[in-house]
Order: sequence, then C-alpha cells, then structure tokens
Amino acid sequence: MKKFTTTQLINISLILFAMTLPLFLGGCLGAGTPTALVNISGSWNLSTLTGTWTFNQIGTTISGQTPSGTEQITGTIVGLNINFSFTDTNGNTDSYTGTVSSDGTTMSGTYTVGTTSAPWDGTLSGSTGASISTGNWSVTDIPTGGTAGTPFTVFLSQSGSTIKGNFPTTSTGQPATEGTSVTGTVSGTSSITFSFIDSKGLTDIYTGSIISSNSISNGTYTINDAAAGTWSATLP
Repeated sequence: MKKFTTTQLINISLILFAMTLPLFLGGCLGAGTPTALVNISGSWNLSTLTGTWTFNQIGTTISGQTPSGTEQITGTIVGLNINFSFTDTNGNTDSYTGTVSSDGTTMSGTYTVGTTSAPWDGTLSGSTGASISTGNWSVTDIPTGGTAGTPFTVFLSQSGSTIKGNFPTTSTGQPATEGTSVTGTVSGTSSITFSFIDSKGLTDIYTGSIISSNSISNGTYTINDAAAGTWSATLP
C-alpha cells in the first residue's frame, strides 16, 4: 500500500476542494423560486392568427385558449421570459417562446410548428377590464399545508390599472402594522396583484382572480418569493 506524506495529503485535499467548489456554489447560487415579473392574464391579439387569445396566469403558470376556443394553451413565464404551446387542429404542436414588456402590455418572440419557425408579437386588447370596489377588504389566508387563518383587513382602492391601499387597523392575524402601504395592479379581465412589507420586513405578494367588484378568489400568495399558500377576499 502506498503511503502519502502530509504534504501530499494536503495537496490532494486542495485538489478535491477545488473540484467540488463550483458544484457547491452552483447549487447554492441556483437555489430559489423562479418568479414572474408581470401578469399577462387577459385578452390578447397575436399577429400569427386573427381573433382573441385568452391567457390566465397564476404565479409562473400559464393556461388559456386560442381564438377557436377549443385549443388549450399551457406554458410558463419566468421573469419576462414566456413559453407556451398548444396542439392545433392538424395535430401539430405549436410552440411559442419570447419575452413580455416590463409593463405587461406587449410580447413578442418566435413560434415553431414542425420545422417551420417565424416571428410573432401580441398588444393587450382593450382596457384592463378588471375592477374592484374601494373599501376595507377582509382577506383570509390558507397557509400551505395549514388551515384558514383569522381574516385580516386591508384598505384597497383602484385608479385605472393601479391598486393602492394601506392597513387601516391592527388586529389579530394582521400581517403588517397599521398604515403600511399596499401597492398593486389589475390587468386583463380579472387579474389582481398587490404587495406590501409585512411586520417581519418580508415582501408579501398576493395574486388572484376578481370574481366581482367585491369578491376575489383563486389567489396565491408568496413571502419573499417563496410560495406560502392561497387566499380569498370579500368586501363586506
């Protein structure tokens, strides 16, 4: 059996450390939850086909329909990068990749059908469409793997596509202190997003679907970009 000197053992250790360090750093730096920087929920006109395309977004997941209403869209959006596809009436998979503008009103890229590729683009149809009533909303959180918590109150108002508000009271279950600012947007025909800094200094982001001007459901929320649960809200 070959014996190594102390110096040789140190050199071997340094070599192994150098070999494994990139793997360790890659794992650490690559960790985290991908996020979407905009919400594209709504009605769109795409240059590749006539008619209205419908997109629904929850977090980074995209669903929807092509103008025919029978072809189902599935995809993802991470940051401003978007990917979606559907099976057309000929049985082909139509794949779209591209980017969305930072204000969430336009997107463009390249689509592929078989071996054929071509550019595409899309301008969000009409106005925001979505609207909420001004007032003190009662929000109920359901943490992932947990049960519904005590409802908390948040004041929300809307001007165009902009949501503003604050926490008007302090009560049991209130995630932020009184007076904390709330900001957000509405988009498409039923999408709402708002966020605030909670009492622990973390960023809470709430994204949901507007059922009516005084009812919101099908929502998810994150805390510092980590999925935290679902939520719903009503205006008493």
